[in-house]
Amino acid sequence: MIYVKKSLKTILIALALFIACGMVLPITALASSGSGNTIPSTRQVERLVDDADLLDSEEEAELLDMLDSYSEEVQMDICILTVSERDTYSIEAFADDYYDYNGIGYGSDRSGILLVLSMDDRSYALSTCGAAIEAFTDSTQEDMMEPVLEELSYNDYYYAFKKFATSSRSIALSYNNSFIGDSNLRKSDLIMYLVILVAALIIPLVPLSANIMSLNNIAFQKGADKYKQGKLALSTNQDIYLSHHVKRVAIPKESRSGGGGSSTHISSSGTVHGGSHGHF
Repeated sequence: MIYVKKSLKTILIALALFIACGMVLPITALASSGSGNTIPSTRQVERLVDDADLLDSEEEAELLDMLDSYSEEVQMDICILTVSERDTYSIEAFADDYYDYNGIGYGSDRSGILLVLSMDDRSYALSTCGAAIEAFTDSTQEDMMEPVLEELSYNDYYYAFKKFATSSRSIALSYNNSFIGDSNLRKSDLIMYLVILVAALIIPLVPLSANIMSLNNIAFQKGADKYKQGKLALSTNQDIYLSHHVKRVAIPKESRSGGGGSSTHISSSGTVHGGSHGHF
């Protein structure tokens, strides 16, 4: 009897431990999964990662120095990733997730552009974020990738990446300079605008004042006997054409998706990205 009770007690303890482990393990797994999907606050990878081994060591070192220098200069991350193959990801989603979960991006808005090559199907993707979405519009991406894709078609990866880096730097600098030019007005320009504004307010007052002075001979009449008596006769009857107004409505023309701006989408992390993709 004592043996049966001890066996029953052992079974109950084992059952309780089994249930407890069953509850703890899913919670632990959930926590691990959540931490893996957290966007890091700082970049976790180099700006050039050549996992597909398309470059030799000298080319890789030179390109990495170039990307680091250009990124700091324009304050946007300019990054390149090559992979031999990827999972079932689309190339666009793969690029966005690599960008997000490796902490790529410069500054608080995580500005930057990433070029990804996947050699299994010879596909590429651009992923932009932050200010780079506005800097690298759809048409800009198409123009900058044309010479890059030409080099990729010849398997000349070093020069393709070099052209991508220099084009990205040039586009980002132009974008940054457009804001500097708008915000840094010279003092002489401000004075000139102020003088024009004051003159525009004063000059119309001169003829207006003269007209007001000419009306001083007008006096109030108590009666109507001073006004002209009899019927009013018009000596001239003429229609005068003053003006016309025509409203025109433009007929929309077919245009490429995105137009002159940037097409955007939401990545798996909930981040807004721009970009494009294709094959080479």
